[in-house]
Amino acid sequence: MYKIILKEAINANKDFDVYEFVQKLSSSIHQKYRIAFLLVIPIVYKHLNSSQKGRIASFLKQFSNEGTEYLKKMLAINLKELSFFIPEEVFSTICNNLLESSNDNIRIPLIGSIISLKYHQNLNQFQNQIQKVVTSIGKDNSWRVRYTLASSVHDLLSFSIISPPLKKEIVSCYSQLFLDPEQEVRNISISNLGSAL
Repeated sequence: MYKIILKEAINANKDFDVYEFVQKLSSSIHQKYRIAFLLVIPIVYKHLNSSQKGRIASFLKQFSNEGTEYLKKMLAINLKELSFFIPEEVFSTICNNLLESSNDNIRIPLIGSIISLKYHQNLNQFQNQIQKVVTSIGKDNSWRVRYTLASSVHDLLSFSIISPPLKKEIVSCYSQLFLDPEQEVRNISISNLGSAL
C-alpha cells in the first residue's frame, strides 16, 4: 500500500519531497512506519542525492543494531532487495549486526537473502560477506538455523559466480552438518546430498 501511494505521489507531483517522506517513516515511534520505510527504499532510492542516500544507509545500520526484534527480522527478509541499492559496505555491516542477534528468527531469513544475491549483477563484490554468513550460520547455536543452511546448500552452490574459497567453505560447513547433534539437521543434510553434488 505504501509503495502504491508513494509512486502515485511522485508521479503526480514532481516537487514532492521524497526524502522528507522517508525520513518521517524511519524516525517514527511506530514500528509499522519503520517497516514501511524498509519497503519503499527500492522506489525512492533513485530520487535521492548522494548525501540523502548516505543518511538512508545510516538509518538501516542503526535499525540492524538497535531496532526491535521484529524490525530486524523484516530487515533480514528485505535485505535481498536492498542489496541492489545500498553499498556493499553497508550490506556487510547490516549482515554482521543481524548475525549477532540472539533471536534465530532474525538469522534464518539471512540465508534466503544471501541466496538471492545469485541474481545480483555485482555478485563478485559480495563473495566475502556470503562466506562470512555461511561460516557463522554453519556453527550457529540454533539447530533451526543450521537446518535452514542444510536445506539450502544446493542453492548456495548454484551461484553463477562462486570463488574457490567460498565454495570450499560451503562444502566444509555442509560436511560438518552430517555430524550435527540434532537428528533433524543430519537427516536433511543426508537427504540433500544428491542435489549438492
